[in-house]
Amino acid sequence: MKSITKRASRLLPAVLLGLMALTAIPASAAPALTFAPKQGEAGTVIQFIVANCPEGTTGAFVVHTGPLASSSVLSSTPFTAGAGNYFVGQTAPLPSSAAGLKATHVTCGSESVAGDNFTMTAGLPTTSSSSTSSIPGTSTTTTTSGSTTTTTTTIASTTTTTTTTVPPTTGGGGARVGAINSCSGGYVKEGFLTNAFSQQLNCGDTAAVAVSANRNGVINGCGAAYVKEGVLSGPFSLQLNCGDARALAVTDNRVGVINSCGSFYVKEGALSGGFNQQLNCNDARAIAVSPNRIAVINSCGAVYVKEGVLSNPFQLQLNCGDGRAIAVTDNRLGVINSCGAYYVKEGALSGGFTQQTQCGDAKAIAVSTNRNAVINGCSALYVKEGPLNGPFSFQLACNDAKAVSLN
Repeated sequence: MKSITKRASRLLPAVLLGLMALTAIPASAAPALTFAPKQGEAGTVIQFIVANCPEGTTGAFVVHTGPLASSSVLSSTPFTAGAGNYFVGQTAPLPSSAAGLKATHVTCGSESVAGDNFTMTAGLPTTSSSSTSSIPGTSTTTTTSGSTTTTTTTIASTTTTTTTTVPPTTGGGGARVGAINSCSGGYVKEGFLTNAFSQQLNCGDTAAVAVSANRNGVINGCGAAYVKEGVLSGPFSLQLNCGDARALAVTDNRVGVINSCGSFYVKEGALSGGFNQQLNCNDARAIAVSPNRIAVINSCGAVYVKEGVLSNPFQLQLNCGDGRAIAVTDNRLGVINSCGAYYVKEGALSGGFTQQTQCGDAKAIAVSTNRNAVINGCSALYVKEGPLNGPFSFQLACNDAKAVSLN
Protein backbone atom coordinates (compact mmCIF):
# COMPACT_ATOMS: atom_id res chain seq x y z
CA MET A 1 0.00 0.00 0.00
CA LYS A 2 2.81 2.42 0.84
CA SER A 3 4.34 2.01 -2.62
CA ILE A 4 1.29 3.47 -4.31
CA THR A 5 1.92 7.13 -5.14
CA LYS A 6 -1.20 8.11 -7.03
CA ARG A 7 -3.27 10.74 -5.19
CA ALA A 8 -7.03 11.01 -5.31
CA SER A 9 -8.90 14.28 -5.23
CA ARG A 10 -10.71 15.19 -2.07
CA LEU A 11 -14.45 15.06 -2.20
CA LEU A 12 -16.19 18.22 -3.37
CA PRO A 13 -19.41 19.39 -1.71
CA ALA A 14 -22.49 18.06 -3.47
CA VAL A 15 -26.17 18.90 -3.43
CA LEU A 16 -27.63 18.42 0.05
CA LEU A 17 -30.39 15.84 0.35
CA GLY A 18 -33.68 16.78 1.95
CA LEU A 19 -33.74 14.34 4.88
CA MET A 20 -33.86 16.66 7.84
CA ALA A 21 -32.68 14.07 10.37
CA LEU A 22 -29.39 13.77 8.53
CA THR A 23 -28.61 17.48 8.09
CA ALA A 24 -27.68 20.46 10.19
CA ILE A 25 -30.16 23.30 9.57
CA PRO A 26 -29.49 26.95 10.43
CA ALA A 27 -31.35 28.21 13.46
CA SER A 28 -33.09 30.83 11.33
CA ALA A 29 -34.74 28.25 9.06
CA ALA A 30 -38.41 27.34 9.36
CA PRO A 31 -39.40 24.06 11.03
CA ALA A 32 -39.27 21.13 8.61
CA LEU A 33 -41.02 17.76 8.60
CA THR A 34 -39.94 14.39 7.18
CA PHE A 35 -41.90 11.19 7.71
CA ALA A 36 -42.21 7.60 6.52
CA PRO A 37 -43.99 5.54 5.37
CA LYS A 38 -45.98 7.70 2.96
CA GLN A 39 -48.86 5.21 2.83
CA GLY A 40 -50.31 2.34 4.83
CA GLU A 41 -53.41 0.69 6.20
CA ALA A 42 -55.24 1.61 9.38
CA GLY A 43 -52.94 0.64 12.23
CA THR A 44 -49.81 1.96 10.49
CA VAL A 45 -47.23 3.70 12.70
CA ILE A 46 -45.66 6.79 11.10
CA GLN A 47 -42.05 7.54 12.04
CA PHE A 48 -41.41 11.28 11.78
CA ILE A 49 -38.60 13.80 12.13
CA VAL A 50 -38.99 17.49 12.93
CA ALA A 51 -35.96 19.66 12.21
CA ASN A 52 -35.11 23.24 13.23
CA CYS A 53 -37.49 23.37 16.16
CA PRO A 54 -35.64 25.07 19.06
CA GLU A 55 -34.61 22.78 21.90
CA GLY A 56 -37.29 22.60 24.60
CA THR A 57 -40.08 23.82 22.32
CA THR A 58 -43.27 21.74 22.32
CA GLY A 59 -45.15 20.82 19.16
CA ALA A 60 -47.16 18.10 17.46
CA PHE A 61 -47.23 15.99 14.31
CA VAL A 62 -50.80 16.01 13.01
CA VAL A 63 -52.53 13.75 10.46
CA HIS A 64 -55.95 14.82 9.14
CA THR A 65 -58.87 12.70 7.93
CA GLY A 66 -58.83 14.31 4.47
CA PRO A 67 -56.46 15.92 1.98
CA LEU A 68 -56.90 19.42 3.44
CA ALA A 69 -55.62 20.83 6.73
CA SER A 70 -59.17 21.99 7.42
CA SER A 71 -60.23 18.33 7.73
CA SER A 72 -60.77 16.96 11.21
CA VAL A 73 -57.77 15.52 13.05
CA LEU A 74 -57.17 11.78 12.69
CA SER A 75 -54.02 11.64 14.84
CA SER A 76 -51.97 14.19 16.82
CA THR A 77 -48.63 13.23 18.37
CA PRO A 78 -47.07 15.75 20.77
CA PHE A 79 -43.31 16.16 21.19
CA THR A 80 -40.67 18.36 22.78
CA ALA A 81 -37.67 19.23 20.59
CA GLY A 82 -34.33 18.04 21.92
CA ALA A 83 -30.66 18.90 21.56
CA GLY A 84 -29.72 19.90 18.04
CA ASN A 85 -33.14 21.56 17.56
CA TYR A 86 -34.85 18.45 16.23
CA PHE A 87 -37.04 15.55 17.29
CA VAL A 88 -37.29 11.94 16.07
CA GLY A 89 -40.36 9.96 17.06
CA GLN A 90 -43.39 8.01 15.94
CA THR A 91 -47.16 8.15 16.12
CA ALA A 92 -49.45 5.69 17.77
CA PRO A 93 -51.08 3.26 15.29
CA LEU A 94 -53.35 5.34 13.07
CA PRO A 95 -57.04 4.77 13.84
CA SER A 96 -59.38 3.41 11.19
CA SER A 97 -60.63 5.91 8.64
CA ALA A 98 -61.82 5.96 5.04
CA ALA A 99 -59.09 5.27 2.49
CA GLY A 100 -57.57 8.25 0.69
CA LEU A 101 -55.15 11.15 1.04
CA LYS A 102 -54.58 12.63 4.49
CA ALA A 103 -53.06 16.07 4.99
CA THR A 104 -50.22 16.36 7.52
CA HIS A 105 -48.52 19.23 9.28
CA VAL A 106 -46.20 19.89 12.19
CA THR A 107 -46.42 22.58 14.84
CA CYS A 108 -43.40 23.99 16.65
CA GLY A 109 -44.50 26.43 19.30
CA SER A 110 -46.57 29.05 17.46
CA GLU A 111 -45.31 27.98 14.01
CA SER A 112 -47.11 25.51 11.77
CA VAL A 113 -45.68 23.90 8.62
CA ALA A 114 -47.49 21.68 6.13
CA GLY A 115 -46.04 18.30 5.20
CA ASP A 116 -46.58 15.75 2.43
CA ASN A 117 -49.83 13.83 2.16
CA PHE A 118 -50.21 10.40 3.73
CA THR A 119 -52.25 7.80 1.81
CA MET A 120 -54.50 5.49 3.81
CA THR A 121 -55.00 2.31 1.77
CA ALA A 122 -58.03 0.07 1.86
CA GLY A 123 -55.98 -2.83 3.21
CA LEU A 124 -56.20 -6.54 2.51
CA PRO A 125 -59.67 -8.12 2.44
CA THR A 126 -60.60 -10.22 5.46
CA THR A 127 -62.54 -13.39 4.75
CA SER A 128 -64.34 -15.77 7.06
CA SER A 129 -65.69 -19.21 6.26
CA SER A 130 -67.00 -22.21 8.20
CA SER A 131 -67.49 -25.84 7.21
CA THR A 132 -68.73 -28.89 9.13
CA SER A 133 -68.06 -32.49 8.05
CA SER A 134 -70.78 -35.14 7.89
CA ILE A 135 -68.67 -38.08 9.10
CA PRO A 136 -70.62 -39.83 11.89
CA GLY A 137 -69.17 -39.24 15.35
CA THR A 138 -66.70 -36.60 14.11
CA SER A 139 -67.25 -32.87 13.74
CA THR A 140 -64.64 -30.51 12.25
CA THR A 141 -65.11 -26.75 11.99
CA THR A 142 -62.55 -24.53 10.26
CA THR A 143 -62.68 -20.73 10.52
CA THR A 144 -60.35 -18.44 8.61
CA SER A 145 -59.98 -14.73 9.34
CA GLY A 146 -57.20 -12.80 7.66
CA SER A 147 -53.99 -14.78 8.07
CA THR A 148 -55.15 -16.92 11.04
CA THR A 149 -56.76 -20.33 10.63
CA THR A 150 -58.40 -22.10 13.56
CA THR A 151 -59.48 -25.76 13.27
CA THR A 152 -61.58 -27.47 15.91
CA THR A 153 -62.08 -31.26 15.69
CA THR A 154 -64.49 -33.14 17.98
CA ILE A 155 -64.36 -36.96 18.13
CA ALA A 156 -66.88 -38.40 20.57
CA SER A 157 -66.19 -36.44 23.80
CA THR A 158 -62.62 -35.33 22.91
CA THR A 159 -62.03 -31.86 21.42
CA THR A 160 -58.72 -30.62 19.98
CA THR A 161 -58.19 -27.02 18.83
CA THR A 162 -55.23 -25.97 16.68
CA THR A 163 -54.53 -22.38 15.66
CA THR A 164 -52.05 -21.64 12.88
CA THR A 165 -50.92 -18.08 12.11
CA VAL A 166 -49.36 -17.59 8.70
CA PRO A 167 -46.19 -15.48 9.13
CA PRO A 168 -45.94 -12.26 7.13
CA THR A 169 -43.92 -12.43 3.93
CA THR A 170 -40.33 -11.35 4.34
CA GLY A 171 -40.32 -9.71 0.91
CA GLY A 172 -37.52 -7.48 -0.28
CA GLY A 173 -35.76 -10.27 -2.13
CA GLY A 174 -34.28 -11.77 1.04
CA ALA A 175 -32.17 -8.66 1.69
CA ARG A 176 -30.70 -8.35 5.19
CA VAL A 177 -29.94 -5.53 7.61
CA GLY A 178 -27.59 -6.21 10.53
CA ALA A 179 -27.36 -3.87 13.50
CA ILE A 180 -25.93 -3.53 16.99
CA ASN A 181 -28.29 -1.72 19.34
CA SER A 182 -27.61 0.49 22.36
CA CYS A 183 -27.10 -2.48 24.75
CA SER A 184 -24.63 -4.10 22.29
CA GLY A 185 -27.04 -6.83 21.26
CA GLY A 186 -26.68 -8.25 17.74
CA TYR A 187 -29.74 -8.21 15.46
CA VAL A 188 -30.53 -9.05 11.82
CA LYS A 189 -33.71 -8.48 9.78
CA GLU A 190 -34.58 -9.98 6.41
CA GLY A 191 -36.75 -8.63 3.62
CA PHE A 192 -38.72 -5.41 3.84
CA LEU A 193 -37.37 -2.53 5.91
CA THR A 194 -40.62 -2.67 7.89
CA ASN A 195 -39.95 -6.26 9.04
CA ALA A 196 -38.84 -7.04 12.58
CA PHE A 197 -35.26 -7.72 13.72
CA SER A 198 -34.17 -11.21 14.87
CA GLN A 199 -31.76 -11.34 17.81
CA GLN A 200 -28.44 -13.09 17.12
CA LEU A 201 -26.37 -12.23 20.22
CA ASN A 202 -27.34 -11.00 23.67
CA CYS A 203 -26.78 -7.54 25.11
CA GLY A 204 -23.14 -6.83 25.84
CA ASP A 205 -21.94 -9.59 23.51
CA THR A 206 -21.64 -7.92 20.09
CA ALA A 207 -18.61 -5.91 18.98
CA ALA A 208 -19.23 -6.06 15.19
CA VAL A 209 -21.82 -7.37 12.74
CA ALA A 210 -21.71 -8.17 9.00
CA VAL A 211 -24.28 -9.74 6.66
CA SER A 212 -24.66 -11.06 3.14
CA ALA A 213 -27.61 -12.77 1.44
CA ASN A 214 -26.60 -16.17 2.86
CA ARG A 215 -24.11 -15.32 5.63
CA ASN A 216 -24.28 -13.55 8.97
CA GLY A 217 -21.07 -12.64 10.82
CA VAL A 218 -20.34 -11.28 14.30
CA ILE A 219 -17.45 -10.42 16.57
CA ASN A 220 -18.55 -11.32 20.06
CA GLY A 221 -17.70 -9.81 23.43
CA CYS A 222 -14.40 -11.71 23.81
CA GLY A 223 -13.17 -10.63 20.39
CA ALA A 224 -13.82 -13.89 18.53
CA ALA A 225 -15.17 -13.86 14.96
CA TYR A 226 -18.02 -16.16 13.97
CA VAL A 227 -19.94 -16.61 10.70
CA LYS A 228 -23.08 -18.64 9.99
CA GLU A 229 -24.53 -19.65 6.64
CA GLY A 230 -28.18 -20.07 5.70
CA VAL A 231 -31.10 -19.31 8.00
CA LEU A 232 -30.74 -16.86 10.89
CA SER A 233 -31.54 -19.61 13.41
CA GLY A 234 -28.58 -21.75 12.30
CA PRO A 235 -25.28 -22.28 14.18
CA PHE A 236 -22.19 -20.06 13.98
CA SER A 237 -18.78 -21.28 12.73
CA LEU A 238 -15.65 -19.97 14.52
CA GLN A 239 -13.29 -17.98 12.26
CA LEU A 240 -10.90 -16.28 14.73
CA ASN A 241 -10.34 -17.03 18.42
CA CYS A 242 -11.04 -14.73 21.37
CA GLY A 243 -8.91 -11.60 21.31
CA ASP A 244 -7.95 -12.04 17.64
CA ALA A 245 -10.65 -10.13 15.73
CA ARG A 246 -10.79 -6.35 15.34
CA ALA A 247 -13.05 -6.08 12.25
CA LEU A 248 -15.17 -8.39 10.09
CA ALA A 249 -16.73 -8.28 6.60
CA VAL A 250 -18.59 -11.03 4.71
CA THR A 251 -20.08 -11.95 1.34
CA ASP A 252 -21.58 -15.30 0.33
CA ASN A 253 -18.08 -16.33 -0.87
CA ARG A 254 -15.64 -14.13 1.11
CA VAL A 255 -14.76 -13.39 4.72
CA GLY A 256 -12.52 -10.42 5.53
CA VAL A 257 -10.95 -9.82 8.96
CA ILE A 258 -8.53 -7.50 10.71
CA ASN A 259 -6.69 -9.59 13.27
CA SER A 260 -5.18 -8.65 16.63
CA CYS A 261 -1.97 -7.24 15.12
CA GLY A 262 -3.88 -5.02 12.67
CA SER A 263 -3.26 -7.16 9.60
CA PHE A 264 -5.94 -7.63 6.91
CA TYR A 265 -6.83 -11.14 5.68
CA VAL A 266 -9.46 -12.48 3.24
CA LYS A 267 -10.65 -16.04 2.65
CA GLU A 268 -12.65 -17.22 -0.34
CA GLY A 269 -14.96 -20.22 -0.60
CA ALA A 270 -15.91 -22.44 2.33
CA LEU A 271 -15.84 -21.13 5.90
CA SER A 272 -13.38 -23.94 6.71
CA GLY A 273 -10.81 -22.59 4.21
CA GLY A 274 -7.65 -20.59 4.87
CA PHE A 275 -7.06 -16.82 4.89
CA ASN A 276 -4.99 -14.84 2.34
CA GLN A 277 -3.02 -11.86 3.74
CA GLN A 278 -3.73 -8.47 2.14
CA LEU A 279 -1.92 -6.01 4.46
CA ASN A 280 0.81 -6.36 7.09
CA CYS A 281 0.44 -5.89 10.83
CA ASN A 282 -0.55 -2.36 11.95
CA ASP A 283 -1.60 -1.33 8.42
CA ALA A 284 -5.40 -1.81 8.45
CA ARG A 285 -7.97 0.37 10.22
CA ALA A 286 -11.21 -0.64 8.46
CA ILE A 287 -12.23 -3.17 5.78
CA ALA A 288 -15.08 -4.07 3.43
CA VAL A 289 -15.55 -6.84 0.87
CA SER A 290 -17.91 -7.63 -2.01
CA PRO A 291 -17.86 -10.56 -4.45
CA ASN A 292 -15.53 -8.62 -6.78
CA ARG A 293 -14.05 -5.85 -4.59
CA ILE A 294 -11.92 -5.50 -1.47
CA ALA A 295 -11.69 -2.15 0.32
CA VAL A 296 -9.46 -0.99 3.14
CA ILE A 297 -8.54 2.10 5.13
CA ASN A 298 -4.83 1.79 5.82
CA SER A 299 -2.71 3.01 8.73
CA CYS A 300 -2.47 6.59 7.42
CA GLY A 301 -6.22 6.87 6.85
CA ALA A 302 -6.16 6.45 3.07
CA VAL A 303 -8.91 4.51 1.26
CA TYR A 304 -7.92 1.84 -1.29
CA VAL A 305 -10.06 -0.59 -3.33
CA LYS A 306 -9.06 -3.54 -5.51
CA GLU A 307 -11.21 -5.39 -8.01
CA GLY A 308 -11.06 -9.00 -9.18
CA VAL A 309 -8.69 -11.61 -7.76
CA LEU A 310 -7.04 -11.20 -4.36
CA SER A 311 -3.60 -10.72 -5.93
CA ASN A 312 -4.61 -7.62 -7.95
CA PRO A 313 -3.28 -4.16 -6.99
CA PHE A 314 -5.20 -1.63 -4.88
CA GLN A 315 -6.46 1.67 -6.34
CA LEU A 316 -6.35 4.86 -4.23
CA GLN A 317 -9.76 6.45 -3.54
CA LEU A 318 -9.06 8.96 -0.71
CA ASN A 319 -5.75 10.38 0.47
CA CYS A 320 -4.08 9.83 3.85
CA GLY A 321 -6.09 11.28 6.71
CA ASP A 322 -9.32 11.47 4.72
CA GLY A 323 -10.96 8.08 5.37
CA ARG A 324 -12.93 7.24 8.53
CA ALA A 325 -15.20 4.41 7.32
CA ILE A 326 -15.85 2.39 4.16
CA ALA A 327 -18.54 0.16 2.64
CA VAL A 328 -18.45 -1.57 -0.73
CA THR A 329 -20.42 -3.58 -3.29
CA ASP A 330 -19.41 -4.52 -6.84
CA ASN A 331 -21.05 -1.29 -8.03
CA ARG A 332 -20.99 1.07 -5.01
CA LEU A 333 -18.35 2.51 -2.71
CA GLY A 334 -19.40 4.36 0.45
CA VAL A 335 -17.03 6.42 2.61
CA ILE A 336 -17.11 8.69 5.63
CA ASN A 337 -14.50 11.37 5.02
CA SER A 338 -12.35 13.34 7.45
CA CYS A 339 -15.10 15.85 8.32
CA GLY A 340 -17.62 13.10 9.07
CA ALA A 341 -19.68 13.46 5.87
CA TYR A 342 -21.03 10.43 4.02
CA TYR A 343 -20.44 9.97 0.27
CA VAL A 344 -21.27 7.18 -2.20
CA LYS A 345 -20.03 6.57 -5.73
CA GLU A 346 -21.63 4.21 -8.24
CA GLY A 347 -20.01 2.45 -11.17
CA ALA A 348 -16.31 2.64 -11.97
CA LEU A 349 -13.77 3.36 -9.22
CA SER A 350 -12.63 6.33 -11.32
CA GLY A 351 -16.05 7.99 -11.01
CA GLY A 352 -17.19 10.76 -8.66
CA PHE A 353 -18.87 10.65 -5.26
CA THR A 354 -22.40 11.82 -4.36
CA GLN A 355 -22.87 13.43 -0.93
CA GLN A 356 -25.41 11.78 1.39
CA THR A 357 -24.99 13.69 4.68
CA GLN A 358 -23.25 16.81 5.87
CA CYS A 359 -20.02 16.98 7.87
CA GLY A 360 -20.34 15.56 11.37
CA ASP A 361 -23.53 13.66 10.62
CA ALA A 362 -22.30 10.13 9.83
CA LYS A 363 -20.93 7.69 12.40
CA ALA A 364 -21.28 4.39 10.49
CA ILE A 365 -22.36 3.35 6.98
CA ALA A 366 -23.27 0.37 4.81
CA VAL A 367 -24.19 -0.13 1.16
CA SER A 368 -25.77 -2.86 -0.94
CA THR A 369 -26.73 -3.03 -4.60
CA ASN A 370 -30.06 -1.31 -3.88
CA ARG A 371 -29.71 -0.03 -0.31
CA ASN A 372 -27.70 2.62 1.48
CA ALA A 373 -27.55 2.93 5.29
CA VAL A 374 -26.18 5.48 7.75
CA ILE A 375 -26.04 5.91 11.50
CA ASN A 376 -26.33 9.66 11.89
CA GLY A 377 -24.97 12.15 14.41
CA CYS A 378 -27.52 11.26 17.11
CA SER A 379 -26.90 7.51 16.57
CA ALA A 380 -30.20 6.88 14.76
CA LEU A 381 -30.26 4.34 11.91
CA TYR A 382 -31.66 5.20 8.47
CA VAL A 383 -31.76 3.10 5.28
CA LYS A 384 -32.74 4.18 1.77
CA GLU A 385 -33.66 1.96 -1.16
CA GLY A 386 -33.08 2.71 -4.83
CA PRO A 387 -31.24 5.76 -6.25
CA LEU A 388 -28.76 7.80 -4.22
CA ASN A 389 -31.00 10.87 -4.35
CA GLY A 390 -33.98 9.07 -2.77
CA PRO A 391 -35.29 9.47 0.80
CA PHE A 392 -34.03 7.60 3.86
CA SER A 393 -36.33 5.33 5.93
CA PHE A 394 -36.13 5.47 9.74
CA GLN A 395 -35.05 2.15 11.38
CA LEU A 396 -33.74 2.82 14.92
CA ALA A 397 -34.16 5.89 17.13
CA CYS A 398 -31.47 8.29 18.36
CA ASN A 399 -28.91 6.66 20.68
CA ASP A 400 -30.07 3.17 19.69
CA ALA A 401 -27.68 2.23 16.84
CA LYS A 402 -23.99 1.41 17.18
CA ALA A 403 -23.29 -0.45 13.92
CA VAL A 404 -25.02 -1.42 10.66
CA SER A 405 -24.49 -3.90 7.82
CA LEU A 406 -26.39 -4.57 4.59
CA ASN A 407 -26.38 -7.13 1.82
